[in-house]
Amino acid sequence: MDKISVSSLGMPSFVNISKGDLFIKVNPYIDMDIELKLRQAYLTAYFGEDGDYTFAEHSLIANVVQLLTNVDVRPDDLDVIVSSGLYDEIIAHVANYAQFRNRLDVFIKDVKQINSVKIAVRVILGDTIDYMSERIDVFTSPDSIAKLATAFKELAGVVEESPALSALVKKEVQ
Repeated sequence: MDKISVSSLGMPSFVNISKGDLFIKVNPYIDMDIELKLRQAYLTAYFGEDGDYTFAEHSLIANVVQLLTNVDVRPDDLDVIVSSGLYDEIIAHVANYAQFRNRLDVFIKDVKQINSVKIAVRVILGDTIDYMSERIDVFTSPDSIAKLATAFKELAGVVEESPALSALVKKEVQ
């Protein structure tokens, strides 16, 4: 089968929507570059020092409008963009927004799971280190060493007195 080039199709052109007296150009496709920018901004807003879900969602709205339209988004505009229905209208004109959102949600779920595993490993390792630190002190104290030495001497005496164990030890030594 002969292969053909699809580059002649080109990328989709901007869609024009009007809202009140505004004429807004919307990029109808989230390309990989824009997706990575949106994902990074969401990730930073969600998992950042002061971040959370609500902050991440607001960040996503602002970034989608900023990156996919000719609207200059200011912090004060966010409520108007959402309450006027402009945001819903914008994403309705983005052909792959649902796929992008699905990938973003899966990505965030994966990052949460990874973070949960990291926390669990840190706790387990911390508890293990604490446990071992406490036990090392037991085995390295002079009293403990003396008790261990005494126990080994007694064990050696039991081995010497037992004909079966004594024969076994002699066989192992030879």
